[in-house]
Amino acid sequence: MKKIIAFILLVTSLYAQYPRVGLFTWGGAPASHYARHDLMIIGNASADFVKQVKALNPDIIILHTVDWNAGGHAGERIPLEYQLKLCNGKNVGLYYSDFVAKDIRQRAVNWTVGSEWFAGFIQNRTNLSVFDGVATDGLFGAEWALWRCPDYIDFDNSGEPDRDEHGRDWIIDTYTDGVKRLKSKMRDMLDDKLMVINSGMWFGDHQSKWTQNGAIIEYYGPSSNYAWEWSTYKDFMGKAREPQMSLFLAQPKSEDRHCPKDSRNYFRFMRFTLCKVLMGNGYYHYEPAKLLNHAEHYYNVWFDEFDLDLGMPIGEPEEIANGVWKREFEKGIVFLNTNRYDISISLNDDPIILYKFRGGQCPDINNGQPVDTLTLQGHSFKDWGGVSQTVGDGIILMRSQTTCVSDIIIDNTADFTSPGQEPLKLDGDWRQIADKDSGYALRVSENHGMYSYAKGTGSYLCMPRIAVPGDYQIFRWNNGWESLGTEQLGNGNYAIGGDSGRADAYLFRYVGTGQVNWDFIYWLSLVLSGI
Repeated sequence: MKKIIAFILLVTSLYAQYPRVGLFTWGGAPASHYARHDLMIIGNASADFVKQVKALNPDIIILHTVDWNAGGHAGERIPLEYQLKLCNGKNVGLYYSDFVAKDIRQRAVNWTVGSEWFAGFIQNRTNLSVFDGVATDGLFGAEWALWRCPDYIDFDNSGEPDRDEHGRDWIIDTYTDGVKRLKSKMRDMLDDKLMVINSGMWFGDHQSKWTQNGAIIEYYGPSSNYAWEWSTYKDFMGKAREPQMSLFLAQPKSEDRHCPKDSRNYFRFMRFTLCKVLMGNGYYHYEPAKLLNHAEHYYNVWFDEFDLDLGMPIGEPEEIANGVWKREFEKGIVFLNTNRYDISISLNDDPIILYKFRGGQCPDINNGQPVDTLTLQGHSFKDWGGVSQTVGDGIILMRSQTTCVSDIIIDNTADFTSPGQEPLKLDGDWRQIADKDSGYALRVSENHGMYSYAKGTGSYLCMPRIAVPGDYQIFRWNNGWESLGTEQLGNGNYAIGGDSGRADAYLFRYVGTGQVNWDFIYWLSLVLSGI
């Protein structure tokens, strides 16, 4: 939500601004990228790196996460006496269909005996003088006992299948009691520090809600039953511990026929899921669709809406028509259509004038114009299980005319290029280079095919899509963002080109019109390329 201006972050109180933007990540991006967020849940970060991020944004909340199901990160060994067993003595696996753990990375913890050990494990490995608390990559709820556990699970290590020995309900109660005991011990250990839980399911599957400050909702997106979705969201907010910070990880589904192949540009889905989150107090995060073969939690997408300032809510959500909701904020109003069909809303009777903000990514919608009639789309599709899912629409309208243009990043791959933009045009023989020390990326991971710059022979061309004319400062990544001098951009030439060698990322930062006295300010007004 926050924008880094000249690399000094301008921040307001964490609890004084909506939308609230968070992310779940394994690490790899520069500190300046993470510092834009209000909440960061990260799996790989040193205390020094956390301090770097907090130096840029003192208000950011940073939580350390590991997979609680497996007792830590991949490759860490659970003590033998705390490993969950089958009646044949084999370890219970977590994420594979045969339920047998073949290596230490997927072994389940038996929470009936392992909860106290794990609380100490987290306490010893998490620097709570730097981190604001802890989060889970996974802590399955009661559904796990039915869905994940085979018939021959053996919680009590008797050598007999628990279903034969005790029955189905005993298995559920035993697992649930273990999770409750674990969360209670963690709460005692954390004192006033924060705890956010990912149960792998929806809000209703969380045990002992009073112990946790929020939930992580993965694969958030279409609605099969919005009334139920909203009621459970609201119920959780009424029971969870303050301060609350549930994180919704929005991700389009590949079965959705409206989802573009490059789902960075699925703007309606983003607006729909963001506006659903804005009905409550959650934090929002957008990940690309799985159809692009992107690994989970390795990078996220930044939209213009994230830089808006709605202020605080001044009322609860209101259903103004069947499946149509609105919520008022100090500086704007959020409208949400949860129907599978298009709807129109007349605003002519409203005593105030509402405006679409003027943005740089989706100018067909965010055009800065006053609104008298609002049209919000909707459609439905069948997911892989045959369940009907609805993608509606949403929009943020402002009480005053507002321009909000997020940083434009043009990289050599679409993965790290801003929504509504095209990556560098490469002509010649180029190859991607993984270089976490000197390349720019929101995630550097050779194993997941995400790289930081191109190297080769030929030429490259950077042509940003400029939807809002004005002054822009331009940077090139060179192990840090460096201002682009006038010798690299001729008069009237809005494209940036280069020859053989290295093609890196470029950043275009909108600074308004004549408002900032910086060197190397360029007036950009031409739409050079579009999506």
